[in-house]
Amino acid sequence: MNLAKFLKYVDDAVSEMTGEQITAFVHEIARTLPERQRNHFIETLKSVKKNKNAAGDKPDSSMDALELLRRDIAQVTKFLNAVNDGDLRLDSEIDYQYNNGWGWDVDYKFLFSDPEDIQPIINEAIELLHRCIDLEAYPEGAELAGILFRLTVEVEGDYEDYDGTPLQIDDLFNEDLLDGTYDDFVHEALYLIYTGNSLPERPAFLYNCISGLQYVDTKLENILLANRRNYYSECAAFIAAYGEVLESQGVPHGKTGTMESYRAKYPRRSSFISALRSYGM
Repeated sequence: MNLAKFLKYVDDAVSEMTGEQITAFVHEIARTLPERQRNHFIETLKSVKKNKNAAGDKPDSSMDALELLRRDIAQVTKFLNAVNDGDLRLDSEIDYQYNNGWGWDVDYKFLFSDPEDIQPIINEAIELLHRCIDLEAYPEGAELAGILFRLTVEVEGDYEDYDGTPLQIDDLFNEDLLDGTYDDFVHEALYLIYTGNSLPERPAFLYNCISGLQYVDTKLENILLANRRNYYSECAAFIAAYGEVLESQGVPHGKTGTMESYRAKYPRRSSFISALRSYGM
């Protein structure tokens, strides 16, 4: 059951319960909650108390598609924040049927399990990116894409003992823990980040989202160029600004190197090269 259907089922069930039944249900959840999740549970209670329109309230039937989208993003974001905080974790064990190496050179493969239903939450968030594009909700999509790019998932069990490094979004795709492909996710996410932020904000936002991930060179030009001559000046301005961000992060010749790499990729696009030169290439 995906998140949207699950929340609808919960909304329908709660609407038919008395106050005493809801209180008993909350007490039962609190009684069986793992200790590491108790602080998050208390913070969620405080949030609901402060905001009567917090996630979990039955949606108004008059909500339009954009309002529903924003509500769903708010709900998913709370789950993702809990994952980032380590309140929700994957579990793991060594796959002893797979073994590559011997002694100190052994290369273990792990089997991951999801007792706290993290995977459906992340898959639902990725589906929300599709809805953001369909509804042209670019700022909302950009913010959610940034959260997904920066997401870290802690893992218990054998993986924690062997490595312990939290998994990022690219790791989750590489381990076949998410639906779809990493490339498709990156293209949609970068498109939303690029479209949902003003030009002065784009470079730093993109850098913060994609630095440290695999396959960072996922063809930004697919988003920026695509034979759109009218956008060459804007693309050149972005590339120059992105290069300056790289230099601010300690990358030598970040601006000139980035601009030169794009010039080399498109040697026959004189209008684009001219635009690059106008921004200091």
